[in-house]
Amino acid sequence: MMNQVVLTDIRDGVLTITLNRPERMNAVDRATAKLLAEAVMSAREDDAVRAVILTGTARGWCTGADLAGGAEQPEMTRATRKTPLHEFAHVTLAIEAVDKPVIAAVNGAAVGVGIAYAAACDRRIAAESARFAAIFVRRGLAPDGGSTYYLPRLVGMAHATHLVLTGDILDARQALAIGLVDEVCPDDELLDRARAYAVRLAAGASVAVDLARRAIRRSFERDLDGALAFETWAQSALGGTADVKEGIRAFLEKREPRFAGQ
Repeated sequence: MMNQVVLTDIRDGVLTITLNRPERMNAVDRATAKLLAEAVMSAREDDAVRAVILTGTARGWCTGADLAGGAEQPEMTRATRKTPLHEFAHVTLAIEAVDKPVIAAVNGAAVGVGIAYAAACDRRIAAESARFAAIFVRRGLAPDGGSTYYLPRLVGMAHATHLVLTGDILDARQALAIGLVDEVCPDDELLDRARAYAVRLAAGASVAVDLARRAIRRSFERDLDGALAFETWAQSALGGTADVKEGIRAFLEKREPRFAGQ
């Protein structure tokens, strides 16, 4: 447990990170965003962690920036004409950079930067009560947190454009229909479903999972030659690992592999 607003728990190779600001429906202020990014990145340094779940308490998964709490936007620096990255953006960068799969267990509202964080994850499982909105324009703000990067990749340009230009709210089934989430389940089954999926990934060949994750996440920035080159490098890098030897041995012995993450 890191503190009272960002809770952590490690079991069966899975780090569960829980936003715990129920009085603010898990809206994030600068301090909370910093702690959340640190919690995600802690998985990178911990060999005991092989998958991550992000979730929230009460009715909110993450309802965006805590505007009532003074989470103002950064100002452009006149000398450089550059805007410094907001603390909220560092959560997105942490999800992207951590070398473990990240599952969003969306228990409630994922709004504003919350929808960006969900979109940045590798898989999104939503409770029936979950709601999603890129609500920025309805607050006079531009999308942030990586919304304009991830949403078109998940749901296509037309759906992404509609979401960011209108700020419309989608329920869980509507989000499933356009590909924003991968699975919808009853509220009381959410964490069990997310944990089952995370434990399954955690039991896999973690080095191979990391490289596969990197390949998929960079596929939109590479042409075919670049994708083939990365795949060739990855296969070569994995060739001498204990997990490859175990995978081949298990195949020949007609049993499930027991990967060690090496």
